Amino acid sequence: MFLDGIELDRRLMVVDGSNRFLTAREMPELFAVRCLVIEGGYVLLAPGMRRIEIGRTPVEGTDATVWQDTVKAGSFGRDIDNWLSSYLKREARLVSMTEETHRPLRMTPGRSYTFADTGPVLLTAQASLDELNERLDKPITMQQFRPNIVVKTTIAWEEDRWDRLRIGEVEFDVGAACDRCAMITIDPATRKRSPTAEPLKTLATYRKVENNHVYFGLYLVPRNTGRIFLSDELEVTKHKAKPRFVNVVPPAPKLIGTGLLEKHGISTEPAPVKTLALDCVAVIEEPGDVKTFRFRTEPPQPVKYFAGQFITLEIPHPGGKTARAYSISSSPSRPHDLSISVKRIEGGVGSGWLHDNLRVGMRLKASGPVGQFHFLKRPGRKVLLLGAGSGMTPMISMLRWIVDQHVPTDVVLHQAARSGSSLLFTAEMDLLARIASIPVRISHNLTKDTECDPALRGRLDDQMLARICPDVDERIVFCCGPDPYRSAVRAMLGRRKNFNRINFLEESFGSTAQTENGAVGAGSDLAANPDVSISFPGADRSVTARATDTLLTIIRGAGLEIASGCQAGLCGACKCKVISGEWTLSPSNVDPDMSCLPDDEKAAGYVLACSCCPTGDMQIALA
Repeated sequence: MFLDGIELDRRLMVVDGSNRFLTAREMPELFAVRCLVIEGGYVLLAPGMRRIEIGRTPVEGTDATVWQDTVKAGSFGRDIDNWLSSYLKREARLVSMTEETHRPLRMTPGRSYTFADTGPVLLTAQASLDELNERLDKPITMQQFRPNIVVKTTIAWEEDRWDRLRIGEVEFDVGAACDRCAMITIDPATRKRSPTAEPLKTLATYRKVENNHVYFGLYLVPRNTGRIFLSDELEVTKHKAKPRFVNVVPPAPKLIGTGLLEKHGISTEPAPVKTLALDCVAVIEEPGDVKTFRFRTEPPQPVKYFAGQFITLEIPHPGGKTARAYSISSSPSRPHDLSISVKRIEGGVGSGWLHDNLRVGMRLKASGPVGQFHFLKRPGRKVLLLGAGSGMTPMISMLRWIVDQHVPTDVVLHQAARSGSSLLFTAEMDLLARIASIPVRISHNLTKDTECDPALRGRLDDQMLARICPDVDERIVFCCGPDPYRSAVRAMLGRRKNFNRINFLEESFGSTAQTENGAVGAGSDLAANPDVSISFPGADRSVTARATDTLLTIIRGAGLEIASGCQAGLCGACKCKVISGEWTLSPSNVDPDMSCLPDDEKAAGYVLACSCCPTGDMQIALA
């Protein structure tokens, strides 16, 4: 151990064409690059690439930028740079620290350190990871946190109070707690990002401090050089006060990991996405200008999916064909029957064609089922299902499946509708509630009908929510419906001090824009024309981009500069101003309120580029 960190650790760095650092935050492919230390140099390996060997000493000097620091460094020549550029499919170079490299360590004035993110040495505790995994539906390994040192402790998070410690021959000051970013949402083994921004999303519910930093681990600053060995004991020589974490709420009881789902023969493994040929076998008129279309596959085969997922239909269109996504209303427990329930939308291409043209015996092509909004995404022992309009389609799928499978959960289902004549699936839901082996409560509110219980008249509000579900703080909440409805529910739950925001899931299909079938996201990223036009008047530049990309990706792809940090909607570094156009939160966002932005900036149109995706053409001003 040296004063600036572990020998050879973080002495090499990949930079882009402007000599600015590249990390796995934006290039997960870097996780697959292996660097082997050999006598006098290094060997680099990467999937699909030839082995390449370089010397320990750089061949020429250069500058390199890490965050706000521009320092002297050394490069290794064109061969390794071409190798990296070919692998990453973008201009890239390899640089090294040299004797001239001096990067100031801000947490300890007068000291310098390596190309490491914030501090010389990163320490984490296994007990704290174990406690975090108790909260996650899918446990993770310590590799996602990339520590230098892992210690075994008996109490989770006891490291919060450490201020100075000794391991082996080396004494350390605790320079700072490690504030986490979107990097930890990438699995180093698969190089894939978590579609639900885990584990950062869960950590943010109980490890976030006033400045919106989310802590896991400690940055250590060595006070002396020395050796550390595996199994050395750790001695804490000085303590300090624990950080003050804000908005801490205990998690709701979960089902995954308890063995209860397995006991009931319920699989949590997703099915592969398929291309399906669907024959229409029935068309059912429902209230509120909704039709249910029932299908069977050809050739007949069971279709595996999760309750709440959607399929994408290929629909004939005068200009060719178009694709539209619709939530499945049937139950996975009846795998030979696949149904969608679609509300006719004025001017809607997909819903209009289905209502006017689809008849029994006709065949459509489909893909799926897919989607991150489903019961097994976050199954709880208590759930609240909230649906409005045709946002009831995934809710009836969940209820049918829960009752059919005797899933050990307590269900409250509440429907919002304009009038009694537009309520969907009421007779069936009442029957399911009567025959269910588990507690099921059904209720509704009517926004336009005056001939109903006054307590359930009008829009869903805080008082009505408390009346229909007094224990909402203990439940996983699934919500689907038009954007104003979901926004109102999100705000209601946000006002509840004891509700854990991570327990709120809304239908999105990767978007939060209201769409044709009344469920969020239908026809968004899976629509036939997902490209949007993004213009930057201040830079006199316009680009065509994918609606599934974040504004941060689009801005950088346009060759424009923008700062960034956590890439999860926490730090505020990447704020920009929306001049015109609409956007949706990206799946990587862990703070839907964008609380790092002042209210006046949000009112003025400022958003976080890392956490927003366009839902149409936009004009952006860079801050």
